[in-house]
Amino acid sequence: MSGAGSGGTSVIGGVSEAQAAQASRLSFTPIEPSGEDEVVLPEGFKYDVVRKWGDDVIGNDAYGYNNDFVAYFPIDALDGGQNSQDGILWVNHEYPDPKWVSEYQDGEKTPEQIAQEKASVGGSIFRVRRQGNTWGFVEDDQYNRRIDATTPMDLTGPAAGSEEMEGADEVIGTLANCGGGVTPWNTVLTCEENYQDYYGENFGADESRYRWLDDSGNVQPPEQYGWIVEVDPFDPESKPRKHTWLGRLRHENAAIRLSDRGRVVVYTGHDQENQCIYKFISSGTYDPDDREANFDLLTDGMLYVANFASGRWNALDYENNSIFEDNDFGSQADILVRAPEAAALSGGENPEDRIGTPLDRCEDIEVASDGTVYAALTNNEKHGNFYGQILKITE
Repeated sequence: MSGAGSGGTSVIGGVSEAQAAQASRLSFTPIEPSGEDEVVLPEGFKYDVVRKWGDDVIGNDAYGYNNDFVAYFPIDALDGGQNSQDGILWVNHEYPDPKWVSEYQDGEKTPEQIAQEKASVGGSIFRVRRQGNTWGFVEDDQYNRRIDATTPMDLTGPAAGSEEMEGADEVIGTLANCGGGVTPWNTVLTCEENYQDYYGENFGADESRYRWLDDSGNVQPPEQYGWIVEVDPFDPESKPRKHTWLGRLRHENAAIRLSDRGRVVVYTGHDQENQCIYKFISSGTYDPDDREANFDLLTDGMLYVANFASGRWNALDYENNSIFEDNDFGSQADILVRAPEAAALSGGENPEDRIGTPLDRCEDIEVASDGTVYAALTNNEKHGNFYGQILKITE
C-alpha cells in the first residue's frame, strides 16, 4: 500500500514510515529475513549453545525436545539476590517429534518408542553461569534434574482423591508443557496444553495423536493431564504438584500478580477456538518472609471465568451457583476437571447470561507493571479471523 493521507500508509524505499520510525529508535541494525538453517543475529550480537536435545542434564537424563517457556532464577534469589551471571534455568519441552525422537514411521508404536518420547517432554532444570562473555552449562548435582512424563507428582485441591480422578492424589508425569510463569516465592508454573494428543480424552472426540495408548500396560487416565504444575527449582528432592484449583484445560501460560490485599492471582487462557480466559484467586495471602507458607497458596481459593459481555468474573463455584448441579455437575472437583464445559453453561439466551465468554485462541497472557492484563488472542479460523487481536483487561 502506498500514498499518504487518511487511512493510507506511505512507503519509503519499500519500508513504511512506521517501520522506518521504529528502526530509527533501535540500538542495532535490523537483519533481513533469511531462509538459512542457522541462527542469524544483528551485528554485535552473539549466542551460546548451553544445552541441546540429547545433551545430559544429570547422569543419563537428557535435555528434552521442543523448547517452549524458559525461566531464569538467580542463584541467590532465595536470599533476595538478583545475580545475573549465575542461576538456575527451567526449560519446558512441549512435545516430541516421533520421526526424530523415537524413529517412529508408521503402524503401532513399541513400548520402547513411547518410553523415548515420554523422556523427551516435561522440563529441564539446570544451573547456568556466565564466564567472561560466554554462558555455559554447570554440572551441579544440587540443582540439575529432569522432569518428564514418568515423574510422580502430587495433586492438590478439590480434585485430589476425587471420583473424577479415580481416587488418585498422586499422578504420573507432565506433558504438553507449553507456557508458564514464575511465582513470587521463586517456583515455576509449567502449563499442560495439548494433553489430549497423548492419552486421548474421555469425554471428547480427540484421539491420541502420539499413539501412547499402544502401550496398553502403561496408559494413564487423561484426567491426570491438563493442569498447571508447580515445581521448586531450588529443591531437587521436592515433588512437583498439579494444582486442581487452577482448572483442567489447554493452558497456554500462567500470568501471576499479587492483589492489593496480597492474594495471589493467576491468569490463564484456554488455547482453542471459542474458549475462555480464567483467573484463580488464592484464599491465603502472600508472605514475603515465609516461603514455606507460600507453597500452600495455590492449593485453596476459587477459579473464575471472564464474561466480557457483563464485565464480570464468574466463580466456578459449585456450592453457591445451582447452574452447575442443574447441568449434571456432581461436585467442585467435577467442575474443575471439566472446566471448559462448566464455563460454557448459560442461564439464558443473551451473552451476559453465559458463565464465560467464548473467545479467539488465547495464546498468551501477561500482567504489566501497573497491573493491567493483556491477552494475545492469535486467531479463530471458525470465525474467519486469521490475525487475532490483543485484549486489554483493567481490573
